[in-house]
Order: sequence, then structure tokens, then C-alpha cells
Amino acid sequence: YYEELLLVLKQGLDNDIVNEYENMLKNNKDIFK
Repeated sequence: YYEELLLVLKQGLDNDIVNEYENMLKNNKDIFK
């Protein structure tokens, strides 16, 4: 699920925003379970 979402984000957003989102996922994995 995360990987598909990140692929979509990478197509539509700047790398900086994607990197921030990836860090958010890493820091808040419990929220997305």
C-alpha cells in the first residue's frame, strides 16, 4: 500500500515533498496500520 502511494506521490510532487512524506511514514508507521 505504501509503495503504490509513494509512486503516485513521486509522479505528482517534488522530491522534497516526497522525502518529507517518506520520513513521516517511517516516523509514524503505527498510525497507518
